Amino acid sequence: PLDDATVAALRPLARARTARACLRARPEVTREGDAYLDMSAWNKGYVWVNGHLLGRYWQIGPQQRLYCPRGWLKPGANEVLILDLHRTTPPRYAARRH
Repeated sequence: PLDDATVAALRPLARARTARACLRARPEVTREGDAYLDMSAWNKGYVWVNGHLLGRYWQIGPQQRLYCPRGWLKPGANEVLILDLHRTTPPRYAARRH
């Protein structure tokens, strides 16, 4: 599994990224609750929320939306790490309340 220290130590293999990206977002949560991450605009990869592996997604399916249980999100700042195997720039991602 990837922990914060491992992800922080990641460095690109070349200046021009051509295939993969590890991206970090810090969304603010105002209330606790279940949520979904809509990854349909992304290509193929993995998502972690606050250190928990949320799951895998793939643009052609079957998994494009990832369920995030209430206990994994906390009020205030949260950390979302996305490792996309085919994209180097981020599209918008959407969190949806259950």
